Amino acid sequence: VEFFETLRTQIMLFYPLGDLIICGDFNARTGNLSDTDMPHLPKRQVVDSVVNSHGRQFIDLLLDSHMIMLNGRSDPKYNNFTSISTLGRAVVDYVIVPQSTLAYFSNF
Repeated sequence: VEFFETLRTQIMLFYPLGDLIICGDFNARTGNLSDTDMPHLPKRQVVDSVVNSHGRQFIDLLLDSHMIMLNGRSDPKYNNFTSISTLGRAVVDYVIVPQSTLAYFSNF
């Protein structure tokens, strides 16, 4: 919880200064949860249907900060699991950007 609160604070601090691109391992499994309340934005193609508590917190952060995931929003050949191990496969690494900049990204 503390991580997502700190990240939320940092996003709000830097958001007015220009476009943001944030990427990393968030240990968040978001499944089919929606990361936007804007119906005109393209929906994500989901490869990992599992949701965990970090995933819910991550989605709350995205909705509160008007950021959006790039994962799953471009050519399906680029949409894949980001963690593969003997324990299984998951999507826990994300690239997030302001909703208003989504059109700038076509191949991710």
